[in-house]
Amino acid sequence: MSSPTTAGLAALVREYYTAGYYATGARNPGSGITPTGALLKATLIDGAVALGPSSPAPDFLSGYGRILLSSTLAFTGSPFQLRVDDYRTGVTNGSVVLHAYDVAPGEPLRVTLVWSDYPAALNAATARVNELKLEVIDPTGTVWFQTLDGGGAPQQTSSVAATHDSINVEERLVFNNPAPGRWVVRVKGVDVPMGPQPFALVVRGALSDCPAPASPGTPAMSTSAQHQVQVSWSGVPGAVAYNVYRSL
Repeated sequence: MSSPTTAGLAALVREYYTAGYYATGARNPGSGITPTGALLKATLIDGAVALGPSSPAPDFLSGYGRILLSSTLAFTGSPFQLRVDDYRTGVTNGSVVLHAYDVAPGEPLRVTLVWSDYPAALNAATARVNELKLEVIDPTGTVWFQTLDGGGAPQQTSSVAATHDSINVEERLVFNNPAPGRWVVRVKGVDVPMGPQPFALVVRGALSDCPAPASPGTPAMSTSAQHQVQVSWSGVPGAVAYNVYRSL
């Protein structure tokens, strides 16, 4: 969209947060927050409607397309909810920020991640410095993330053979007909040489907050045979996967 229109819409988004609409659905300045630039950008991207044949994915002609704030900003009586995490603490290598939601059918589910990256060196071959990764886990345990198609445009996938989009600092995953149930959203610090890296996360849909699964108890380790190590722990209700890391 043209710069004047986008600038005006960004001003409206900022007022939405500062005037307290996000917290209560109605104007309440006492509950207002001051959004970062990353949160403003993520909010604008969330409701954008792609204009090209690759919709809902962006393209190189119109980017994310036409901005429609009415499908993102939730007010009193809206059929959907908006959840944001303006995470200013930042993530480092290997760290994960996790959110879980109970999603009802009938409304699209969109998850958008944006971060304001550290400036790259002059004439750097790759402009991106810190790499974060957005993952969305559906109720079946399938992990979705953003990759690049053959032409270099972003697209979402659940293929374990696909590589993560390591170029862009905006990632959006869209589920037009989400299955009802527990959805988990993860933001991972994949490669953060200049951290911690703050980010903004926007989640929109017919959803309700639910506590993230707790961490398992202290694991038990045994050496059942030479050159073998067995690690076990008690299961956690609601957990869809476990990650085990080895420190070298």
